[in-house]
Amino acid sequence: MKAWPHPLMTWLPGPALALAGVAVVRWLAPVCTGRTQAVLLIVGYLLVPLGLFLFASRLGRRAAQRAASAPAPDPRT
Repeated sequence: MKAWPHPLMTWLPGPALALAGVAVVRWLAPVCTGRTQAVLLIVGYLLVPLGLFLFASRLGRRAAQRAASAPAPDPRT
């Protein structure tokens, strides 16, 4: 997999996606009515956990890469 150009881009898409979900639920869905409102609510409520999962998985992958590249501890100590 190609490396991200900047470390900030490693974790930024997850919170941005979650924030977009909150914005859809809090600002956009109340303006609409009927089926459109229901669809926006469902989409918004699905974007929030998806963004948080993306955030956690990217940070976990980054931590695993750092652990793999760290020097092994000295077994004599």
